[in-house]
Amino acid sequence: MDTLNHLPDDARDSRHGTQMKQWVWGISLALIGLFFAATFVMVTITLAFSSIDDSHRHMDRVVDPSELHGTWMPTEQTLNFLFLSEQYYMGGEPHFIELNADGSARFRSFVDGARNRESRFGFLRSKGTWELIPQEAGNRHSHQRVKLTLEGSLWPTTHHYYLAERGGRMFLWTSIGDPFAFDYLEHELVPTDEH
Repeated sequence: MDTLNHLPDDARDSRHGTQMKQWVWGISLALIGLFFAATFVMVTITLAFSSIDDSHRHMDRVVDPSELHGTWMPTEQTLNFLFLSEQYYMGGEPHFIELNADGSARFRSFVDGARNRESRFGFLRSKGTWELIPQEAGNRHSHQRVKLTLEGSLWPTTHHYYLAERGGRMFLWTSIGDPFAFDYLEHELVPTDEH
């Protein structure tokens, strides 16, 4: 039985209007609550991602350029990533970066930008120069790195590799793609007795 039917028209309209206002008010409060909850979640996610960085991958100590002389080979982890995730075909060609004491370099390895559908990486065989770029004083976002300037078919190309050290071994690394994917390409310095 409709409880509003026995009331006069004015009272029924007034009561119906009050119920409508309460319903609208309830929906409004729910939407405002949802907005604040979504904002809280987004701020939390943003803060979480902003606190994640790759600073653990950078060397704290200052590296002498003579420590970098030698042959750097891709790590097993990098080769697995390239083959499994990127469909990069090694082609039997030895991959390495060679940094010489006179500042010259030889490069036989993968580079970003293959321009084909199978993989975003391609193979580059080149030579050029290298230099160790020191960390900028007072800039916490600056890190020492190796700058490779390699000959290209039209003009030289520049590649930057950061330095890391784990378990007494040194690595050259670069980040690829989405920075929050934490995909790295690494080359490890091969001790001279392993050549």
